[in-house]
Amino acid sequence: MKHGLLALATFVAVGAAPAAHAQTTISFGLRLGANYASRSGDDPKYSPVTGTNSGTATVAVTSQQDYNRKAIFAPQFGAVLDVRFGKLALQPAVLFSQKGVDQTLKSTATQTSSFNGFPGSKFVYNDSFHSTSRANYLEIPINVVYTSGTDHGFQLFAGPYVAFGVGGRTEIENEGSVVSTNGSFTSTNNYYSYGNTFFIYRDNYPGAPTTNSSTGTGGQSTTVNASFEATSGAVVARRFDAGLNAGIGYRFSALQVQLGYGLGLVNQQTGKAPTFRDDLPAYYQRVAHLTATYFIKGM
Repeated sequence: MKHGLLALATFVAVGAAPAAHAQTTISFGLRLGANYASRSGDDPKYSPVTGTNSGTATVAVTSQQDYNRKAIFAPQFGAVLDVRFGKLALQPAVLFSQKGVDQTLKSTATQTSSFNGFPGSKFVYNDSFHSTSRANYLEIPINVVYTSGTDHGFQLFAGPYVAFGVGGRTEIENEGSVVSTNGSFTSTNNYYSYGNTFFIYRDNYPGAPTTNSSTGTGGQSTTVNASFEATSGAVVARRFDAGLNAGIGYRFSALQVQLGYGLGLVNQQTGKAPTFRDDLPAYYQRVAHLTATYFIKGM
């Protein structure tokens, strides 16, 4: 995909040379459209803690997970400037563009213990986590557009974009159960939570509030800064994004309809979540977009 975008950008740029002598026209347009947004990147891995409690009591944990990522529909709208040189045009824009992803993680972990070779307690953890993230961006694309018939006809376009996070939220739903068995006694605890979390844009996770930790001197305690780990599905992301846009379209005089694809090139992941325990894999914005722009002729 990256090579295809670069090839299309090169094709459009090379075509600009013959258009340098054409009459320049400038018009202003209003754009309305929809994004079909998702992310690329490896699946996060669920890694429960395993180990030995002491020299004789042993804890063993087995686990499995099912992770699914889906795209979401989201709005895009804003203003476009069209600077035309014959069949070629430069189209910078200022857009509100919402991006995001729908994620589901289902996991099962079984923890068993033994003491001096005899079976002890057993715990089975079943967890289902679902989140829908919608991140708002102020996006500035600068596309070079080739139109086969000057102000009408088939179009090819390509160009870079930069974007800045300006808010957003994540809808989170989490449910599961813990089944514990000790000898012939079995108990089940179910849990459920639902809520919305606002996006936080920064390059690193913030430090957690200070926590007390006991010391061995005089029975006193001191306060230390604990490292911050966001909860599962936390919406901490880098504010800055950048990438490439490319696509096709058709222009009917003042009306332009385009189908494009945005390839994000900046890793948006900044930290880790305790449910996955390990650092989360890098992810990049991926957005297909369908837009309509109506131009008002200026100079």
